[in-house]
Amino acid sequence: MADTPRLFEAEEPMPPVETEPPVVPQPAPGPQQNGLGLAAFLVGVLGLVTAALPYLFILSALLAVIGLVFGIVALRIRDRQRAFAIAGTAVSAVAVLLCIYYLVVLPITLANMDDGLPSAPVPGTGPTLSGGDGAPGSLGTRESPVPIDTTVRMDSAAGTVDWEVTLGPPLLDADDVLAAYSQSTPPPPEGLQYAMVPVTVVYVGTETGTPWADLAFDFVSAAGIRYSSTDSFAVAPQPLTDLNGLVPGAGGTGNVVVAVPSADIENGTWVVSTMLGDQYFFEAQ
Repeated sequence: MADTPRLFEAEEPMPPVETEPPVVPQPAPGPQQNGLGLAAFLVGVLGLVTAALPYLFILSALLAVIGLVFGIVALRIRDRQRAFAIAGTAVSAVAVLLCIYYLVVLPITLANMDDGLPSAPVPGTGPTLSGGDGAPGSLGTRESPVPIDTTVRMDSAAGTVDWEVTLGPPLLDADDVLAAYSQSTPPPPEGLQYAMVPVTVVYVGTETGTPWADLAFDFVSAAGIRYSSTDSFAVAPQPLTDLNGLVPGAGGTGNVVVAVPSADIENGTWVVSTMLGDQYFFEAQ
């Protein structure tokens, strides 16, 4: 039997074609963390915070300078994040400026400001009055106020002489001086202005005395309205409230501030009094 011709031949399977996986582009590596920049920011913030605290200005200045150096060096490092370095440099620079203000500018300003303050009175250089009974027409009343620089001897409620008080030349318009001295001083109420008077006190009692607690300082306007120093929220340089617990023979000088009417202020009078004791009126200037 003849062989039957083969119509189809089985095809051999083709080997699988190997394909490479698609290449996914990788993002370029970003800048690395900047540890020195972070340190500059933290040190600068600490220096800025301590700059606002009294008696820490030296520490604040040291921290501010260190933070500023760290920040400048961190900005020069390549391939590092710059956000903290920039923030640290800026914060440290502000802290440095604050320290310069508190350590250099402010002391010079206050020293120059003292030249514009009322001069302190000197006890004993003017007349001395005792036993102000407030009788009409007597010296030391509102009708007959004593001159500035007069020393008065103030009786206590017990009838004993406890204080010698002298008022110096006042500054009847102290608004600008007080505003420059402390930003916490509010503006005077409408129609009023701050008047500041230097007061020298000497305690001549037998125990201890505190002038701001034992003595009252007021101003009576030309219209007869009384204005008290306790009603004023002005912050005075060298305030009388700094004097505490004076022993017999001790004394000192401090400023007293009263918000008084601007109109006809020269015709007003200062008033010094003790509780249930003496009361003396002084001329306005």
